Amino acid sequence: MNIFFKLSVNANKHLLFILLTIVGILSCYETRSQKSDTTTTINFPLSHDNLSLYDFARVRYEFEKTEMPPTGLAKKTFQQVKFVFQKDSLYYDDSVQNVWFKFSIRNNYPSDTIVSLVFPGSASKAVLYRKEGEKLIFIGKTGWVIAVLKRTIPMEWQRLDLALKAHFQTDYYLQIPRTGFLYCPKMPVLQNFSIAEMNAYNYEKVFSRPMLLLSHFFTGIFFMFFLFGIIKYVVLGKDRAWLYYALMGLFELLLTIAQGEYPPLELPSFENLRGVELSTLLLTVGMIMQGLFTIEILSLKIKYPRITKALKWYFFLKLLITILYTILWIVKNEIPIFGWIETYDAMFTLLLTLAWVLYLATIRKGFYRYIFLGALTIFIANLLSFNVRWFELYDQLPVWLKGDPRTVVVKFYSVALVIDMIFYFIGLAHRDRQVEKDKIMFQEQLIQQLEANKEFQEKFTAELEQQVKERTAEVVEEKAEVERQSFVIQKEKQKSDELLLNILPAEVAEELKEKGHTTAKAFENASILFSDIKGFTHVAEKLTAKELVKEIDTYFSAFDRIMLKFGLEKIKTIGDAYIAAGGLPEGNLANASTVVEAAIAMQIVMKQFGEERAALGDPYFELRIGIHTGPVVAGVVGIKKFQYDIWGDTVNMAARMEQSGVPGKINISQYTYDLIKHDFNCVHRGKVEAKNKGSVDMYFVEFRNGTL
Repeated sequence: MNIFFKLSVNANKHLLFILLTIVGILSCYETRSQKSDTTTTINFPLSHDNLSLYDFARVRYEFEKTEMPPTGLAKKTFQQVKFVFQKDSLYYDDSVQNVWFKFSIRNNYPSDTIVSLVFPGSASKAVLYRKEGEKLIFIGKTGWVIAVLKRTIPMEWQRLDLALKAHFQTDYYLQIPRTGFLYCPKMPVLQNFSIAEMNAYNYEKVFSRPMLLLSHFFTGIFFMFFLFGIIKYVVLGKDRAWLYYALMGLFELLLTIAQGEYPPLELPSFENLRGVELSTLLLTVGMIMQGLFTIEILSLKIKYPRITKALKWYFFLKLLITILYTILWIVKNEIPIFGWIETYDAMFTLLLTLAWVLYLATIRKGFYRYIFLGALTIFIANLLSFNVRWFELYDQLPVWLKGDPRTVVVKFYSVALVIDMIFYFIGLAHRDRQVEKDKIMFQEQLIQQLEANKEFQEKFTAELEQQVKERTAEVVEEKAEVERQSFVIQKEKQKSDELLLNILPAEVAEELKEKGHTTAKAFENASILFSDIKGFTHVAEKLTAKELVKEIDTYFSAFDRIMLKFGLEKIKTIGDAYIAAGGLPEGNLANASTVVEAAIAMQIVMKQFGEERAALGDPYFELRIGIHTGPVVAGVVGIKKFQYDIWGDTVNMAARMEQSGVPGKINISQYTYDLIKHDFNCVHRGKVEAKNKGSVDMYFVEFRNGTL
């Protein structure tokens, strides 16, 4: 029974639609021979399917802002439209506050009928009145600044229906008011009711429903992005990049709902609350999340803290202005100052996205290449929407993009944001996978190091136990030799301690004596000094072995005294290279300045030696010193001939500072400079190419009272 009833209802709907179509066609056919009325009155039935007001209406401008018809409007002078506008080309001066169209329609049918007034080019707002005596009676209103549910005919297709009495002539007044702006680019037309209904049905079928399905599809995709981003944020230790990604997906999800639902998130109690205004607000928040995501993924807060702070202030002001814009539009339909602010904001946003694209293009490797593609997608969307608005290309767009000009931006971004977030998702996944690989590699290296330390510890402990057993046996067997052996052991221990302290730092030596092994330690801010004697190898070829050892011992003994004076740790010597460090084995934040002072003392000593050798006519040497500060790992390696050594990229960078230095100078890195710049005068060398490091900022250290 229910199925039969549904079939009957559907059949009745189709039959009614067919009958309305036939009546419209017959009415057009019967009146096809009528001529267009060139006066302000037109007879019904209509002579054309689309009869433009241009052919018979009159127009008047009002320069006072008012929502109600002015007093005595019917008695005021109206001009024919064709004398004021070019056909289908309506443009208004900024001083015009209201445009009034006046036209008359006479129904020649013996029965009441309906004719539709359609706005083919869309309109910001249109209000229709009917004249009865000396009064203007409100009929209806439409336009995209009015909520769909508050329009007289609640549909996206903008039109007003006119009820015509049989054998009666009616005067109509159409108002196009300025609501922040005045938009009605094409002349309204009259259509037979059946044709208007058929056009609305076709628009709904061809454009509205497919766009609604597409919006729902986008809604599902953005929901998946949001859900996955939140899960990643919780699982991966609250990574802010995933948080901003999730929030980006959330607001794009709300954006597609606001854009796709019909009516689009509107409240009937607020006439001026438009779905597109909510879409603009949601789009702004989504773009802000995109900006914060870019700042986080590029680590701009660390690299460029001032620029990051300025961008965050810009995002805050952008959000505040958008909220004020939405509230003011809801309350008054006015945007007195926000129009030009929106234009300059669009230009700045375009330049900002271009800057992101160019910056990412310089580091387009690894996961950054996917972030680059996402930023490029948003830049293209910004560029297209800006050109459409700046050059007013709305009429050149396809039908599904026309209507409210502001929705053009949202529809451009709907597709662009899906592509953009897909690229971002791939980039973040690639980054997380690389981080996981690096973590596994570090763990493997740590396990190998621990195994090596364990082997060393066991071997060293076994040797000590054997020595203790042998010594104990000797004491038991030779009681008479106890005191002598004790004295000998004490002397040997003292020598051993002195030798051990000469090889290892005191803290490390104490740990080695107490535990039988040492543990490598990480130091966050150690300053590493590399020095090399210029031309020593060439001169050494002309010296005997004894002279060579004596010469190098002179320099290195002086350096040892300097290290002792400043409390620095000598690491090792390799040929004519001398390596020392500050900030270990006990870390301190002032080690960078101390190392620089020691380096200055080394250069002074070398200069004094050079002056003495020059006075004797012997060749003299110059010292090249490089310093870099950063994290290192320090400890004892090997099981014989213990050596306290350091490892890490900081050591390599210090070596590059020395290699890129100049004889007689102290060359330091950017990070070391930031630590000592308030204590020493330095000269910026610019970016210097360093082996395997690329271009690196370097500085020369000067004396306090003169250039080195």
